[in-house]
Amino acid sequence: MKFDRDRPTPARLSAEAAVALPRAALLALLLAFALPGVFGRDLWPEDAVAFGRMWTMAHGTLADWWFPNIAGMATPQDGPFPFWLGAGAIRAFGSWLGETAASRLSALLWFLVAASSMWGATRRLAATEAAQPIAPAFGRGPEASDYARLLADISVLLFVSTLGILVTLHVTSADTVSVALVAAALYGLSVVPTRPIAGAALAGACAGALALSRGPLLAAGLLAGCNLGLAVCSGSRRAAWLAVLVCTSCALLVAAIWPAVAWWQLPHSAGPLVSVWLEALSSTHGLLTAGDGIWLLRNATWYVWPLWPLAAWALYTWRHHLREPHIAFPASVLAGLALALAGAAPLDEAKLVLTIAPLTVLAAFGFPTLRRTLEQWVDWFAIAVYTLFIAFVWAYFLALISGRPRAMAASVLRLIPGLVPGNSMVPLVLALAVTGLWLALIIWRMRRHSPVLWRGAFLSAAGMTSLWLVAVTLFLPAANYNRSYRVLAEQIGHRVPEGECVVAVGVSPSMRAVIAFYGHVRFAHDGADGACKLALQTQYRRSGAAPVPSSPDGSWHLAWEGQRPVRSDETWRLWRLARQAD
Repeated sequence: MKFDRDRPTPARLSAEAAVALPRAALLALLLAFALPGVFGRDLWPEDAVAFGRMWTMAHGTLADWWFPNIAGMATPQDGPFPFWLGAGAIRAFGSWLGETAASRLSALLWFLVAASSMWGATRRLAATEAAQPIAPAFGRGPEASDYARLLADISVLLFVSTLGILVTLHVTSADTVSVALVAAALYGLSVVPTRPIAGAALAGACAGALALSRGPLLAAGLLAGCNLGLAVCSGSRRAAWLAVLVCTSCALLVAAIWPAVAWWQLPHSAGPLVSVWLEALSSTHGLLTAGDGIWLLRNATWYVWPLWPLAAWALYTWRHHLREPHIAFPASVLAGLALALAGAAPLDEAKLVLTIAPLTVLAAFGFPTLRRTLEQWVDWFAIAVYTLFIAFVWAYFLALISGRPRAMAASVLRLIPGLVPGNSMVPLVLALAVTGLWLALIIWRMRRHSPVLWRGAFLSAAGMTSLWLVAVTLFLPAANYNRSYRVLAEQIGHRVPEGECVVAVGVSPSMRAVIAFYGHVRFAHDGADGACKLALQTQYRRSGAAPVPSSPDGSWHLAWEGQRPVRSDETWRLWRLARQAD
């Protein structure tokens, strides 16, 4: 591939550096990262909200499918799209796998969509002429297909290496769906150079689906970024206008499916519920404040590590090629989302996760422009950081089982009071095997100075996966004991007579889902608590307890009080209404 001397590509790569990562190694790494921690545990508060919506849909009526709620509690801040697949999985596989495990199949599928979309988008963009590297002065340059596959593999490895998504991708939530939709939109944009109409339509459909997931503001940011990329990269003004029109039309069409079908199927309840949804969205959006800026500085730097420094380096080194598809498309999407986030206060990780996909693609194109010293720094940084973290995990585990050092053992035991450790050796053997594989990979790096470009990204991904595997195998029972509310929910359920409804007083949506599922408790629907004789109240030491609703028919008497061993600052009370005699 030849380039004009006045506009050389900043990427320089030899054929030896573009040797492909073995496909089996990449697939094994993805499976090792994705599967542990998803199954073999109870429902936690982190994924209870999403599961509650899915579970209510799977066992509910048509209205529950179109208007998400958790056991009768409306949740208008989110659209229904992220929960349809999980609800379908519960109905199809719940009796076989268990309903919680079945719902997590949707998280695995969305992870697969996100990873494959980023891989496909990077491969297509890297195969364009403007993205090809310059061959070294002495030697042979890589083939276009080899280079494209190399950068695609690097993008997936960087995706797995991202610190902030480690827990996000292993719980049932709408965040994984958001990552997958933005990644799929990028894949649609990557198709545009060869199939402009189909690519623009896919990108627009993903923006519309995001509107059914996270609301119109963030979806508008994704749509604006897609349209900006289409306008910059289209060959002519007519082609640009056509692509923008197709993208926008598809986004509006997909976004209109929910309200249109809801009004058609449920004409009496759709109007009020959509109004509540719009009101909830308006209350969660606003211009960023100084507090949001401080939060961003504190959290974004580690949450999207190591993507943001590599993406910034890519934008700098490719600054003379900003109009080329491989830079323009991910940079435009990132700019559109950043603009939307500026009006999406208060910020949190669930919104920041939208930037993962464009940062990943940009970071992949920063790799072939790294100088040799920076390549070495990426390798040794990954080795040092993940070895240190794995050593910390082992240190705390050994302290837990031996009691030495006392301070470390006490810090762990404080989180799991009353837990009786199991005597199975399988987790210990697995953790030792994973640690041994990580040490073998370090020895390979020290002994062989391989020129392959994917080396640093693979070390980062392997280090993150090893850390996750060791932590899960050694501490999953302890984490499940600390995070699970199953025993408490069953205790509450045993004290609620069959058929009686319960008023939720200060109960969060996640706890409502857990107690309804494990305790088989039927909560009163919104605005329909007058006929209930029981009320469930939660009290926290710092915030106190919400008052039990007064009733003219009688007074509330305490029927039961309980706590979880790991939360002494949290008290649960079940009240029974004693009606006055006529």
